Amino acid sequence: MPPMYVNIGAYVDEGTMIDSHALVGSCAQVGAGVHLSAAVQIGGVLEPAGARPVIVEDGALISHKACLHGARVESNALVGIGAIVLDGAVIRAGAFAELCRQLDAQLIDPHIAYLLSADQHEHHDRDQDSNS
Repeated sequence: MPPMYVNIGAYVDEGTMIDSHALVGSCAQVGAGVHLSAAVQIGGVLEPAGARPVIVEDGALISHKACLHGARVESNALVGIGAIVLDGAVIRAGAFAELCRQLDAQLIDPHIAYLLSADQHEHHDRDQDSNS
């Protein structure tokens, strides 16, 4: 299993789990009790010049293969599998970002992260079930 890596200058608080092959860039700030799943990439601020640090607040879950750069993930939020969250985006406390391949029966670009509140996600799940 490949190792994880936390770059110099990054801060990771207590009780945080960093899974295999996850990378935490310089100046990133990761709160307490966070789970960084396998192959997560948390960007640093060494490049490009003037980049913002990634901030992941307490209790957040970053699912595997998610990529964060210049973003903020608030407390107890979830970033779903393969989501890409960039450049000033904020995932609000208790909400989540997920990679949606289909929304309202229309194919959506699989490289875009869609931000949904918990209520929107429940509505989306009900719509998906009724279309099955």
